[in-house]
Amino acid sequence: MKKTHRRLTRICYELDLPPEALAGAFCVRIIENCYAMIENYVRISELKDEIIRIQTENGEVAVHGEQLTVEAMLENKLCIRGVLHGLEYK
Repeated sequence: MKKTHRRLTRICYELDLPPEALAGAFCVRIIENCYAMIENYVRISELKDEIIRIQTENGEVAVHGEQLTVEAMLENKLCIRGVLHGLEYK
């Protein structure tokens, strides 16, 4: 799976396509330090005021901050609002 994903990532790079064009690739957009949108997530694994952990197809994203809340959960988008301090990907 990882070999195929790397190959597809390289193809997207060579065709000048955004990485999220890959099936299953996730995308994180951050606006200032107060809003984050994560696309193509699988599930939320931890939800607290100071941390929200999100599972993706290829790993885990942790959003660190204060007063974090999930503002919207759509089919493939998750919107987080609060005071963002950092983002961690494993």
